Amino acid sequence: MTKTCGICGNKISWYKLKFKDGAMCEKCLIKYKFGTKWKIKSTAMVAWCKDHSIETIKELINEGKNANDINTSDYTLKNQLKEIDKKQASLQENNASFNLSDELAKDTVDKINKLDLPTEFKQALITAKIFDIFAVKKELVFLPQIINLNNEKIIYACSGSLNGHTWLIVCTNQKIIFVNKNLLYGMQEKDIPLNAINAINYTQGAVLGSLSITNGANNFIIENVNKMAARIMAKKIQETQLNVLKVKSTNSSNTNYDELRKLKSLLDDGIITEDEFTAKKKQILNI
Repeated sequence: MTKTCGICGNKISWYKLKFKDGAMCEKCLIKYKFGTKWKIKSTAMVAWCKDHSIETIKELINEGKNANDINTSDYTLKNQLKEIDKKQASLQENNASFNLSDELAKDTVDKINKLDLPTEFKQALITAKIFDIFAVKKELVFLPQIINLNNEKIIYACSGSLNGHTWLIVCTNQKIIFVNKNLLYGMQEKDIPLNAINAINYTQGAVLGSLSITNGANNFIIENVNKMAARIMAKKIQETQLNVLKVKSTNSSNTNYDELRKLKSLLDDGIITEDEFTAKKKQILNI
């Protein structure tokens, strides 16, 4: 390990710039314009230095030049290409994951069709591309008792562990439903309205993942979730919650406009004054 600067010979502190066969101290780094006390000039410069020797730098300095005279454009391009490759690899991984989840959902169709469920519920589960139904068949059969498909839609569902028991977690267009059937307590159900969820996060391990759903001061940690199902569930909850908020905002705006029209009619009929109309208008529009 290099302990002295290849340029001035002084001892090197924890901060240094590495070359192919040595390193540069902080003082020389600043003196010859390779960076500041806090950072290197650029990532392209770091890459250039790793490809060149201390002797090359000494020759540069002897010619009265510094880092500003070094052309790192090729290395800038290399870094850009590396970033593009990383993004493409990430996209391919995501696409592969979702394609795999689609295939798993197809394989689960027969299992869903064998459940003691009304046809419309089987179709709702198949349409939602659900595949993670490990150990929750009893809970799935219970769904018709808690979900009315006439006014509620199943968005996604998966299984996971909560407080040491396996639960079915269902996202609908209205709420998150937790369902568990055990010998001691019978059928248990918990609901969280989508507009009451403050945060949703997920983690992924080699095989399993987890979900974290925050509702006010309560934080539900669902473990042992299929890692693909964990990511899909988190995404579905976020998207559905956003749609709910948009609808709520639109409905609120429409209600405000209706109230303003009624007030304008009262003003035109002379029932209220201009000042009363203006005051009420500001109250409705929160201005």
